[in-house]
Amino acid sequence: MHAHREAGSRKAPADPGVMGALAGAGMSHAFVYGQYPLTVPLIVVGLAWAGLMAARANWRACGTGLAVAAVGGVGTVAGPAGAWAVAGVGLCIVLLGSAAAIAWRQRRGVVRP
Repeated sequence: MHAHREAGSRKAPADPGVMGALAGAGMSHAFVYGQYPLTVPLIVVGLAWAGLMAARANWRACGTGLAVAAVGGVGTVAGPAGAWAVAGVGLCIVLLGSAAAIAWRQRRGVVRP
């Protein structure tokens, strides 16, 4: 069943216990089993990362965290199948954008003769 958890440990955003409670509360199965396990972790982790990076004044990484959270937010309204498509395309765009920003910064720092 469940591994023993120490007292005071927090549940993961897509914990099966939370999913069961949502299903028992009348949420649609499409949301509980299709969208929730994908979108909520993106939102929670993206916002946590953005907060940490803002505290460190690392604005590029903060923007990346906010973009990941935004992808999760858009995925919540895209429907069960659409959430996976939004996450795939959205995270690809976020990663490519982050890589382009790093490449541009490194290119600008190169001294040319």
